Amino acid sequence: MIQPENPEFDNAVLSHADYTENPEIKPGLLPDSLEILESYWLYPPHSYAVIVKDEEKNLQYMIFEPKITEKEHIILEETDAQLRSVVLYDSKPQNEQLNLDSELVYKIVKNLDQNIADDRIEVIRYYLYRNFKGYGKLDPLMHDENIEDITRNGPDIPVFIFHRKYSNLPVNIIFEGGELNRFVLKIAQKADKQLSLTAPLVDAALPEGARAQITYTDVVSSKGSSFTIRKFKSDPMTPVDLIDYGTYDPEILAFIWLCVKNRKSAIVVGGTASGKTSMMNAFSLFIPHLAKIVSIEDTREMPHKNWLHMKTREREFIGIGQRKCRYVLSF
Repeated sequence: MIQPENPEFDNAVLSHADYTENPEIKPGLLPDSLEILESYWLYPPHSYAVIVKDEEKNLQYMIFEPKITEKEHIILEETDAQLRSVVLYDSKPQNEQLNLDSELVYKIVKNLDQNIADDRIEVIRYYLYRNFKGYGKLDPLMHDENIEDITRNGPDIPVFIFHRKYSNLPVNIIFEGGELNRFVLKIAQKADKQLSLTAPLVDAALPEGARAQITYTDVVSSKGSSFTIRKFKSDPMTPVDLIDYGTYDPEILAFIWLCVKNRKSAIVVGGTASGKTSMMNAFSLFIPHLAKIVSIEDTREMPHKNWLHMKTREREFIGIGQRKCRYVLSF
């Protein structure tokens, strides 16, 4: 295996856990008319978010990533091209697991520019990872646990998010027409879905567990390609969380617990983003630990060993042996 010239290269950047303090906002980075409400790391030490308020009390979510010079941009493109010719894809395309070896990146970049500093190689590696395994310029948002929804309603329009604390916010990210078309195709590919002019509408589950609703070109959306990504908390919501949030009274949850225990049927109905999946994930914790469970469609990981996770397919019926199964969850 190729060893980097500097053996301390992989340790040149601190781990995520070392960045416990908020990022430092350098003077002149933002106009004086903007008031900083909050700032925090997204992918330390390379990207962070700043939430600001202007003079008209409008809020905005701003992402900052390391800047690269024109020369570094050329090195990034050359490295990207070389990696795509040697990187081995995992046998499971839906996982899109890539072997982005840091030592290989180091060698390629050093061959292109022997005088480049190690910290700048780390920046280039960040962008390579973002573009290879991540979601491009949208990747920092995918690392923010405070974001529930990411929406893009067409080209030349800012990306909008739903923040758990600040509600709906515009983001300083804009996709152009052709760029947006390529991006939605990439999202569909990550979800192992086919997106084309004949199939311009796709609902998909992303590898990280998020949901995506994608439209391609202006076939079904007058403004062109669009997408909505619904993110979930890394730790599933529990019944205790529902009580703490004031969503349910303890007596109601106790009643639902008795219903689940006695194998009663239930229908959970609600509008978009009303909390149906979060609620069902919480209720699933009432199911006995060793009971057989079949879930259909997307759900977070449950702490049950006897669990069969299935997905729907259009125009097909899949038998699931309901007579032998004690609990069937449709998400």
